[in-house]
Amino acid sequence: MRARHWLGRGIGLAVALTPVAARAQGNLSGVGLGYPEGELSTAALGMGGGLAEFDPLSPVNPAALTGLSSVSIHVQYDPEYRTVSVGSVSEHSTTSRFPIIEVTAPINSRITVALSAASFLDRTWSTSTTAPVQVGDTTLQSTATFRSDGGITDVRLAAGWQPTSWLRVGLGLHELTGEDRVTLTRTFADTSVVKASAFNQFTVYGFTGFAGSLGVELQPVPAFGFAASYRAGGTLRARLADTLKNKANVPPRIGAALRFNGVPGLTVAARADWEGWSQVDGFGTSVTGHDALEIGGGVDLAGPRMSANRPLFLRAGARVRDLPFLANGSVVHETDFSGGLGVPVAGPHGLIDVAVQHASRTAPIGVGETAWTISVGLTVRP
Repeated sequence: MRARHWLGRGIGLAVALTPVAARAQGNLSGVGLGYPEGELSTAALGMGGGLAEFDPLSPVNPAALTGLSSVSIHVQYDPEYRTVSVGSVSEHSTTSRFPIIEVTAPINSRITVALSAASFLDRTWSTSTTAPVQVGDTTLQSTATFRSDGGITDVRLAAGWQPTSWLRVGLGLHELTGEDRVTLTRTFADTSVVKASAFNQFTVYGFTGFAGSLGVELQPVPAFGFAASYRAGGTLRARLADTLKNKANVPPRIGAALRFNGVPGLTVAARADWEGWSQVDGFGTSVTGHDALEIGGGVDLAGPRMSANRPLFLRAGARVRDLPFLANGSVVHETDFSGGLGVPVAGPHGLIDVAVQHASRTAPIGVGETAWTISVGLTVRP
């Protein structure tokens, strides 16, 4: 009975203490509320994010929607292959993501509306730690596995309006919704001294929030374009069952971009983006947010003619940014290099975009992370 008493107290203490450390050790990109994918279409990702403010398939700037002249459906799949290194020890994992689904429809020659669902924050990771645990006067070998599955989705209803040939404006309404399913499993090695049963704990947090966005796109001369957008955040809430646990503001965002298309078949775009993630600082016990800046750009080159005399597109780009949540008190920096293709299919009715991105994430805490993302986007125009 005494052994069981101390075993119960030991398991409770281990469960209470170890999740904080495990969340920090799982990876650099998933700390805090999760990893911000940036809401970039495959084409924008291949250009280092530089195209995002002009891209109707990236739910960033609602003014860009008028760039589509027909009904379109866009779906995207972005698996990430991640390696986390601590000293000489490395751990590999794969995360499957469906970051954007969008349906766009022109109302007339000047107004276009769209409904989209895009990944705002992804919190999918798993990590295991095996170590001896002191239980009363007995030491047991124990394996603790922590798993998080879920995130926050940005559901946007937006409209773009083109009053003149050189001006586009847009407005978007956003609902942020999702959940985080956290599982803790602790198992013990079989021993003749104490028989310990596996321990499981499952917790689900729900998220809700609202925001609004507006954007503008200008083409003052044929060779140059300028675009900018702004998102204002409302209240973001986290609930455990029906209990309100935390409240914060949806982080505001402002971005601007320049585009050069003065050479036939060539587009060059660069973008800067700022998000006020300090608004969610303290949203949870492990959430330390800070404002993040992103700078990126790339090129898009029209290659040989393909289906229905449409060109094959060749893309390349790079970007640097800070991730929004601190890892053990330090800022996580990310550097990305990317490239891709745009392949027309089914005549004028389809386009397959493919992009490959290599990301390097660093923080001065003795942990390094690299990741390859293969993005595939399919756009269908019925």
